[in-house]
Amino acid sequence: MSYYEAQTVESNGIPYIEYRTEPDDEEHFITIEFKPLSPLTIQPQFTFGEQVFLKGTTDSFLICALELVETHNQSQWLYGIRLQQGTRELIWFQETELTRSLESTEEF
Repeated sequence: MSYYEAQTVESNGIPYIEYRTEPDDEEHFITIEFKPLSPLTIQPQFTFGEQVFLKGTTDSFLICALELVETHNQSQWLYGIRLQQGTRELIWFQETELTRSLESTEEF
């Protein structure tokens, strides 16, 4: 982070130099790391903010949350979707209930 002289102000006859920081040109990323309980953990098929379709419908939704559910010998991802715009309530779906393309919903 670098500083530059913004202005000089005077108070009671004494000059003071004000400095400000220059904005960073670097992009900032949020990284979420987790340590799975079992070595059988799989990668999620869908990502946060991805547009998906519920199988058997033509309506598209955005994935608002991901949750890794681990039992003794099995791991699976659940995907939280808001079915109504503007609500905070999430409805959770498994990977088998979602698809990326509209064509895949017709075969269900």
